[in-house]
Amino acid sequence: MGEKMGRRVMVLVVVWVCTVFAGANSLGAEEAAKDEVAAKAAAKEKVTKKLDEAIAKAKEAAELAEEARKAAGEAVKEADGVLGRRELGRKMRELGEVLDVEKYPTPGEPLRKNRDGLDFSLFQSELWGLSRVEADKVEKHPAADGFPGSVPADAKRVSKTVRVEAGGEGWRPTIGWARNRYDWVSTGLYAAPGELVTVKVGDGAMTEGWRVRIGCHSDRLWGKNTLRRAPSITRAFEIKGTETKAANAFGGLVYIEVPAGAEAGSAYVTIEGAVEAPLFVLGQMSDEDWQAECEKAGPWAELASEKLIVTVPTKIAKQVDNPTALMRTWDDVMDACADLLGVGRERARPERIVMDTQISAGYLHAGYPIMGPLSLAEELVDRDYILGKTGESAWGFFHEIGHNHQYGEWTFGGTIEVTVNLFSLYQIEQVCGEESNKHGGVDPEGRKKKLAKYLADGSKFETWKKDPFLALYMYSQVQEEFGWEAFTDVFAEYRAAGKDELPKDDAAKRDQWMVRLSQRIGRNLGPFFDAWGVPVSADAKAKVADLEEWMPKDWPGKAQAAKAGEAK
Repeated sequence: MGEKMGRRVMVLVVVWVCTVFAGANSLGAEEAAKDEVAAKAAAKEKVTKKLDEAIAKAKEAAELAEEARKAAGEAVKEADGVLGRRELGRKMRELGEVLDVEKYPTPGEPLRKNRDGLDFSLFQSELWGLSRVEADKVEKHPAADGFPGSVPADAKRVSKTVRVEAGGEGWRPTIGWARNRYDWVSTGLYAAPGELVTVKVGDGAMTEGWRVRIGCHSDRLWGKNTLRRAPSITRAFEIKGTETKAANAFGGLVYIEVPAGAEAGSAYVTIEGAVEAPLFVLGQMSDEDWQAECEKAGPWAELASEKLIVTVPTKIAKQVDNPTALMRTWDDVMDACADLLGVGRERARPERIVMDTQISAGYLHAGYPIMGPLSLAEELVDRDYILGKTGESAWGFFHEIGHNHQYGEWTFGGTIEVTVNLFSLYQIEQVCGEESNKHGGVDPEGRKKKLAKYLADGSKFETWKKDPFLALYMYSQVQEEFGWEAFTDVFAEYRAAGKDELPKDDAAKRDQWMVRLSQRIGRNLGPFFDAWGVPVSADAKAKVADLEEWMPKDWPGKAQAAKAGEAK
């Protein structure tokens, strides 16, 4: 009995000690959390006080301006990352009331956050409210001259009526980045920075949901640490009633936006107060007409067909002396993509490529519009370049156009930058009339060496997913044996499938791609996927088990194995 009592006492003591320690640890954690909150509050108080002192100093006297700018710059640098965006924004607006931006970004002389911190922050604070300014109160922003450019003061402001059609028939992209809420309709007009334009429609016109857009450079650059232009330079206004006012502090080409998928119909729209800009429309203008068109004052120009519209600075557009042949070639590119995909060549909207001094991601990127750098503007309108006759490849443009033709259902993890290049390869073959191995990433010897190393390293799927040209070789091996038609037919199968038949996750995407492609070519691709290290399920393999197994003729080790078998 005594021993039991002793053990109970010991247990109670241990429990009491643990409780005390746990409580102490809990109190310690609470104290640490309180200290962290207090430290953050103190840091905020410190930088806020410093900003307030800088603002007060800036207000004191003009002769102290240089000292004030220096103090403000130091305070802003210290506050960045400590204050939230809204808190810092409020302080920057206060500073903006007493300090001017001394330097605005241009393509040749960008603003850099780490070098031009004060001007960088003041400039951004100027822009935060611009998108909400009523049209008749918009003024030209000083940065507009740097980009997208100015309009001559003596350029004639005109009134022009355009017929706008909605509900175009034909194929349109389904992949997320290429989908759009509105289709842009070019007008051949340019709104000068800060100047009011008026859009008029007839009473009862079917224009519900339509908008007027000013500016084509729709990429937003908020968050970038280097700016070659303002982060946001386009605006759109809903067309209401019979008359709508619109303006943009940065100016830009004028478009009528029609909701994607709108019912078929048309309306005449009159736009007043803009200047004319060069616009070539394939089938409606001659090459001679284009020469006169290029004399129009708008600083940006467009060359258009029913399948693609390209947007470049007017000074570059003027170099084009064969717009008809150029746009027919671009139509060939677009038709090649439609053919590989297995859809009709008619499009519900033309795709767009816009050149910009700075874009939101990459060197070029897909979307509506496809965006690219000004450094490629000349190549975009050079027919010889597109056809590969200059010794260079238009792979970049072909690649981004290909992205707009992808479908998520047959693009599994690791293949966004792979299945796109089926379109790149096909365009090179069909439009340029060349072997598709012109690009350095797909040259025959290089890819064989890459495969050999990949196999020697253990055929790891994670490696495969990170190397687009290695993965593309897997697709090319099937294409070289069975032709492009195999892919076209499988793409068509996916479009014809019911929603409940389509894959719901990445593993199902891999399975379904292997099964559909195997069934189309009449060969079992299970061993081929295994050899490449691309995982597919046992159920998927079972579905094609009755088909003859297939491996490429030049698969490493296959020739030697065949010879050994013959010798036996």
